[in-house]
Amino acid sequence: MSITRRNFIKAAGATAALAYLPGKVGAATTDYDYDVVVVGGGFAGATVAKYIRMWSGYTLKVALVDANPDHTSCVLSNLVLNGRMQLSELKLPLVKLANNHGVTVIVGTAESVSPGQVTLAGGATTLTCRRMVLATGISFEELPGWDQKLMPHAWIAGPQTTLLRDKLRTLRKGDRFVMTIPLAPYRCPPGPYERACVVADMLKRLGGGKVTVLDANSDIVAEKHTFDTAFRTIYKDIIEYRPGTPISSIDSAKLAVNGIQGRVVNIIAPHSAPALLREAGLTNGGKWAPVNPLTYESTAAGFVVRASTSSATRAPRPCSPSRPTWRTRRRRSAPTPSCAI
Repeated sequence: MSITRRNFIKAAGATAALAYLPGKVGAATTDYDYDVVVVGGGFAGATVAKYIRMWSGYTLKVALVDANPDHTSCVLSNLVLNGRMQLSELKLPLVKLANNHGVTVIVGTAESVSPGQVTLAGGATTLTCRRMVLATGISFEELPGWDQKLMPHAWIAGPQTTLLRDKLRTLRKGDRFVMTIPLAPYRCPPGPYERACVVADMLKRLGGGKVTVLDANSDIVAEKHTFDTAFRTIYKDIIEYRPGTPISSIDSAKLAVNGIQGRVVNIIAPHSAPALLREAGLTNGGKWAPVNPLTYESTAAGFVVRASTSSATRAPRPCSPSRPTWRTRRRRSAPTPSCAI
């Protein structure tokens, strides 16, 4: 089936969607609170909420549920680490979806989902809908000995980003930065390699140091030529790239991973689908939500998934600028990805 506005509205979904199918979505109805409830206000959730409203001629009732009133973009967040951008520049207020497109924005946490229902934290409010879109992002696996305050991941933009930024500001000439890269699939495949280059550039400007990259993958998994060139030429005296090296031990108190100490340590832990999806039975007991890779329809009974970061496919988990930006040379302005709002 070709992708047209009409077919899109009939499906009432897009990438990162999870929906119950009691009937066709073609026009608004009073049998439910909303025609579509979107859980998650990131790029996927905000985009699908916006375009379902637009492409239905603003006839379908759409609600978006998110724990925060705004979304902080992971895209370009590595530039916060070296001071080229402020985190505030990456904040996208969800109220614009309400003001510009008539989406009902509900600030709250989805506690549980079932076909046609989203229950918010505390159980006091349950939203009913004809379609449900789950764009919930990722969660991290628990790692023994990992204290995220001492070894931030900074892989979900927000307080963790500024925490890592502040730790990087303590680096001095000759210091070591240690970071880990999880086994693919993970969010934003080129992101960790870009981060290694960002920090290497910071150390180079300080007079030198080491960036030790412990990559659980057997080789660079995204933009190999670009980053291999950077590792071997521009930062050849700074970056120590160790492929095929998963995390075997963490000592947060000593700031050590696999026995390697650093002045600053950045743990990007292995990813999985969030608990909300697992508890709804959408992962079949695994890490990710199994889907049809052509349509992203769930294999779970009663649901249809069009998932991105939580799907069990080999597709890259989105959240990346199209080109690496590791230079610290300041520019007058930087683009903020706000087209979803």
